[in-house]
Amino acid sequence: MKTLMMTFFCLLLALIFITPNAWSQDGQGIPPKYFEKINSFGHLTEYQFDSFSEFIRNSSQVTPEMIQMTESSIELQKTALRKRIGELQDLYNKAFLEKNATKDDRKLLVTHESNLSIAIHRQLVLLHEFIKAHKSTSPIQERKLKRLTQSLDSLSIGLIKGQSIKVPAAMGINQVFQASQNLGRSLCTLAAGFCQKKSLSELMDSLQESRFLRTQNYEFIGIDPVKSHLGQHEKAVFIIIGNHDQPLMDIALARKTSLLLGSNHHITMTRKSVYPIPPPESAGDVVFVVDNDPNSNPVQKSIDLLKENIAKKQNGRVSLAVYPEGMLPYSGGQMPMTVKEGAFVIARKLSHQLAAEGIPVYLVQMKTNIIEHLTDLQTTSAKVVIERLEKVPESAIDRQRPDQWIETNRVIAENSFNSHRGKTQIDIFNLDKAPRSKIPYGLEMRTCSRVFIF
Repeated sequence: MKTLMMTFFCLLLALIFITPNAWSQDGQGIPPKYFEKINSFGHLTEYQFDSFSEFIRNSSQVTPEMIQMTESSIELQKTALRKRIGELQDLYNKAFLEKNATKDDRKLLVTHESNLSIAIHRQLVLLHEFIKAHKSTSPIQERKLKRLTQSLDSLSIGLIKGQSIKVPAAMGINQVFQASQNLGRSLCTLAAGFCQKKSLSELMDSLQESRFLRTQNYEFIGIDPVKSHLGQHEKAVFIIIGNHDQPLMDIALARKTSLLLGSNHHITMTRKSVYPIPPPESAGDVVFVVDNDPNSNPVQKSIDLLKENIAKKQNGRVSLAVYPEGMLPYSGGQMPMTVKEGAFVIARKLSHQLAAEGIPVYLVQMKTNIIEHLTDLQTTSAKVVIERLEKVPESAIDRQRPDQWIETNRVIAENSFNSHRGKTQIDIFNLDKAPRSKIPYGLEMRTCSRVFIF
């Protein structure tokens, strides 16, 4: 009887402490690391803000009024940062943990991520530029400090109000050509390609992705076993997902990866707004995400295009590349990004629809080390690693309950892609650039030191 009571008690404890935890089901066992990363990002950003206040206080001939103006501005920045991070965490909870997010909540999550990432990047760059111009012992001019705080305050107020934070043209160009070895040739190639309305595939092939690296060589890891497995099928579709750290480089490398894996037709999902002259959709190699267009349905369009192209093949493989974070974490802050469900929904729906024809659908998760390659103190070779290959279940999605396969794979991807984010940031005091790179060194953050990881 005593043993029976003990068994009952243990089962009761299990029901109380284990069952409510959705992350313990199906052997997953650990919560996502998004909260940890976004909190690290917040703490590090506040530390940078406080360091700037200290810089002003320690500068020669700074008036009490100037110090008060700076500290008021810094407090506003920290208030905006905390508010937005708190809202992101609430939206994350609704979307991925409690599973009760509305369509508007999901759109708001993407908008808030974008605004915070861009705003913090711009604020840190403004702080660095000011420090660089005033590192000498000459007094800081009040009008210049006032102009700086006004710019910082404008971004902070925009964050607090939830306004759209704009990307300056120069900032966008820097993102595109972070490490180009031949900037002039790349610019001419891009301009000519846009004017000639080349397809996205032609545009990527003409860019030569090695121009965007510090070295001419880069390596692909894990290609052969995946290609061998895919080659067992007369027809197959694979969805490539990856981390999104460098705009054109990521698209070019995903296309190269797909070709190495034996794709006969590769499609890329990308935002239409990032192209001055969008590549033609008629080529059948691009699905555009159109912001603020209620008629835009990139998920269904991707499924239709993949089915159309696999039907044309007597045998072969068709691929789609999606960056499920939805946007770039800008290089100034490298803020962690949530991984959205779109790519996994495409994979699940397509797998179910092609099951009757015996055509398998696979998820291919790749990861690049481009940020490390571009910012490391030592020359680190650029790598594209196939982290895993997984056959997508053929059963239909039950929209009445969370899909465990989608959620498990979403969390795995999110944790992988965010592994280097949240504790990475430019050093506003020392922004030395790595050789043959247009962005700063990456440095480890050490105790009692003004050194920041990039």
